[in-house]
Amino acid sequence: MQELWSARKEALWSVMAMKRDQNDHVWTTDVAVPISRLPDIIEQTKEDITKNGLLGGICGHVGDGNFHAILLFNDSERNVAEGVVHRMVKRAVEMEGTVTGEHGVGLIKRDYLPHELGDSAVDTMRKIKQALDPLCLLNCDKVVRMEPPKQGEIKKW
Repeated sequence: MQELWSARKEALWSVMAMKRDQNDHVWTTDVAVPISRLPDIIEQTKEDITKNGLLGGICGHVGDGNFHAILLFNDSERNVAEGVVHRMVKRAVEMEGTVTGEHGVGLIKRDYLPHELGDSAVDTMRKIKQALDPLCLLNCDKVVRMEPPKQGEIKKW
């Protein structure tokens, strides 16, 4: 059991050790799906990472359907890494999962919420945020955009 915990804790450092030079970046992200779908999404994500020529690893809390992708990329591969993450999130939602397991929504995943929760739910979240924080002082735009995105501003689903 200790070996499993050790491997999980060292996954990020293992990917970072593969850095080819100082300009490489590491992106760690997560999604969660029903446990019955976990093998499918992990296999598809691994294939996507490999097919796109990125280095990376997969680890997670498989008991609750949550897994992490750790991607290594350089500046010229940023769009490729973004595409891998986009497809990973899309697959999770299509498998009746969620855009994030535990890392939170934030700037990267906020525009995926309408696909998971629906426009009406996101509009309600926006209204609650505006009522509780009218000056938008507390993490403004981090989970929900205070103004809905303009056409073409977000990646197509």
